[in-house]
Amino acid sequence: MREKSEMEMMILLKELRLYKEEVIDYMASAWLTVNPYLIWLGGIFSYICFPTESYRTYAMITLGLLILDLITKYYAISRESGGFFKAIRTKALSSHKMWIGTRRKLLSYMIVIVLVGLVYRFEQLQDVAGLVGTLSYCIMFLREAQSVLENMVQAGHKDLSPWLLWTRRKTESLEAMLENAEEALTENANLEEIVEEVQEEKGLD
Repeated sequence: MREKSEMEMMILLKELRLYKEEVIDYMASAWLTVNPYLIWLGGIFSYICFPTESYRTYAMITLGLLILDLITKYYAISRESGGFFKAIRTKALSSHKMWIGTRRKLLSYMIVIVLVGLVYRFEQLQDVAGLVGTLSYCIMFLREAQSVLENMVQAGHKDLSPWLLWTRRKTESLEAMLENAEEALTENANLEEIVEEVQEEKGLD
């Protein structure tokens, strides 16, 4: 009797596995049939924005921090308002307001990602493409990390203040490097010297 029950269970599991595979195949087929243009546009976007696998990784990290920033912002406002539901009742926590800010930041980051990808694809800028990409993603990372830490300090986690101060200084340092590079380029300085100087200051060598 027990062997029969185990056999029936195995048959049921096998049927469920086959059904799941059929559903997945159907959904994939439907997606490719109904949304070929989305796949095409996605391929173009990936080609432009992610010329190397490292850029894709950096973008995913930045997106993860953006989500974490949103979560910690909800947390900070909830702590200040005396609770999540109280913050909603008093309208201190508004999904509409949060979405507007997140949408603006996401759009800005998307523009930077596209520009960084285009710089990499532009042959005449190959000498500085890697540097521009590294600095751009570093600044986006540090700004999001700074925003997350600001939310946590706002929520009462004062022990994170030294980390907040560190990220602010690093962000300002990287932005100053970009400004110095722009000034040097306008003065027709040697491009290789600019790259080496900025890399030495950043500690990439």
